[in-house]
Amino acid sequence: MTERLGMVTGGSLSHGLDIRLDSDASIEDVKVGQYAVIQGEKARFFCMVSDIQLQTLDSALTATEPDAFAREVLIGTGTFGVLRLVPTLALTGDEQGPVRTIPAHFAPVHQATRAEVEQVFGKDDAKHLRVGSPLDMEDAPICLDIERLVERSTGVFGKSGTGKTFLTRILMAGILQKKAAVQLIYDMHNEYGWAGTSERGSGAVKGLKQLFGSQVAVFTLDEAGSRARGVSTDGTVEIGYDELDPEDFESMAETLNLNEVQLDAIHQMARRLGARREQTAAIGDGANDLKMMAEAGVSIAYHATPVVRTKATHSLNYCGLDGVLNLFA
Repeated sequence: MTERLGMVTGGSLSHGLDIRLDSDASIEDVKVGQYAVIQGEKARFFCMVSDIQLQTLDSALTATEPDAFAREVLIGTGTFGVLRLVPTLALTGDEQGPVRTIPAHFAPVHQATRAEVEQVFGKDDAKHLRVGSPLDMEDAPICLDIERLVERSTGVFGKSGTGKTFLTRILMAGILQKKAAVQLIYDMHNEYGWAGTSERGSGAVKGLKQLFGSQVAVFTLDEAGSRARGVSTDGTVEIGYDELDPEDFESMAETLNLNEVQLDAIHQMARRLGARREQTAAIGDGANDLKMMAEAGVSIAYHATPVVRTKATHSLNYCGLDGVLNLFA
């Protein structure tokens, strides 16, 4: 059984349609983001509520507070609620397509039923992945066609704290569960591989490796760091010093936020001496030297801060610069 909301009274395709609420429809039961359907003469229009307003036929009606009887008479006649609906799809029988027109005045509007939601988003089956439910319709699934999803590039966007990481984790898990595609994930913030942060930011949730076992392989660039976090890895990615040249980093200088002066010094030295990366050395004492030190085959922390000492291959804390020579003696 459909629950009628009201009728179309105005609007446009570009800005949305205005719906006057029926007198027996409570405005407090309608929420932004809910789905509604407009029954046109030739098609049904699947819409989303984008705004809710209060309007009157005459502003004088709200100048003073009416008594209980007058209030009952005015609600739905002299004063009423107006919804702004954005049409998203046109439904004709079992077919759906883009909206290129709008329904006429007085077209009836009702809350979307489970069947209409399933017609638009599909059922939770082998081909579809359930990612949520509409507002106040927890029994109706919002699904994605997982096969269509992996056919093209997809982005998950939103403000901080809106659940982008959580939704991305659901999508990755769904692709694995449905065996729809092979995924190569650059997990820069350790949110997906072994474990991640819960949606509310407190505690941890299982990552793809813990959920799918042998179907997922986790590789790390920092074996010691992964071990310290209690992360189980399948291998360590290592690039030999003899496989890198200073020029390899030129295209990544902006991405890695490399200091141009420091990076250029290593390039010039390597070219002048004909040296490979493993034959170069860099000495530093502060965080501003870390990028330069990372470019050299040997990095030496000289009377440096703790963070620099942990990143360097050697650390000198008590001797002078002549101590560097002893490292290569």
